[in-house]
Amino acid sequence: MSQIANLFLVGAPKSGTTFLFDLLKPSPAIFCPENKEPAYFLVADRMVRFREADVRPPSLVYGRKEYEALYATATNETYRIDASTHYLSSPETAERIKAAAPDSRIVAVLREPVSRAFSHYLMGIRDGYITESFEEALAQEDAEMSDPTPLWAEHFRILRRSLYLDGLHAYLKAFGPDRVRVYLFSDLKEDPDWLVNDLGEFLGIDLSHSSQNAETANKNAYAEARFPRINRMVAQYRTSRFRLLANRILPPAARRFLREKFDAVRLKQAAKPQITAEQRDMLQNRLGEDYRQALELATETGILKRPAKDHSPSQPS
Repeated sequence: MSQIANLFLVGAPKSGTTFLFDLLKPSPAIFCPENKEPAYFLVADRMVRFREADVRPPSLVYGRKEYEALYATATNETYRIDASTHYLSSPETAERIKAAAPDSRIVAVLREPVSRAFSHYLMGIRDGYITESFEEALAQEDAEMSDPTPLWAEHFRILRRSLYLDGLHAYLKAFGPDRVRVYLFSDLKEDPDWLVNDLGEFLGIDLSHSSQNAETANKNAYAEARFPRINRMVAQYRTSRFRLLANRILPPAARRFLREKFDAVRLKQAAKPQITAEQRDMLQNRLGEDYRQALELATETGILKRPAKDHSPSQPS
């Protein structure tokens, strides 16, 4: 019998979803596929566009059979994870997931949106997707937001990935509060053991293996490109047919090994640039009210178990 995911880590990106995914890996009750972000329910078999070109990002999965193949080696695990961070900021995915896997559990990690947005911008600069200034990138995103064509995630999603309210409404409507849980980025950083214990209760499984892994799970550190010109070439390769061909030839473990070795050469640790007061005010004006209402909704419905300490923007971390 074919099977698909039934535990969705829906985002937000740059909020610790990869960290949480790594925390859950040791659990024998959870199956983690090689491709943790297939984004199958985002595209719904529509072609993705990237800077006016039709592309097929290698990690993106089209078609039910291809999606089922990700979980073909799962056995008797209680949960199978899909950790596509695109889903929270794409409210239409909630009903698609509900139709395909109605008994699923939904987990979201929210980060104060000003810091999240600026961190997303820095990721785009690091990986060569964005070459524009911060202000130019926001202006470009505003222009794109009027286009219904689905766009691949890394490019100009600074604002959209920082808006949580509509996504929370959609998942609550589709699954109800008993199947949705929200955590905060600050809790994941400051008290991952509490978060893992609470998540175990929510899922009804023993996550003691994950708690033991809390101090060693992968945490994304800031890095910048050593050679910006090569970085831009890498960005072009990521959306090319050559990468798709390489992904068909090389097994996942080999691709991961080569990527890690190449990134060790391509990137260097650096002090994270700080957001300016003007940039912070600009983002707060665009995102602050949505975040306030999202936290209020999550608290009132009981899907957020620890109230936020502060609604105000902070320095990126």
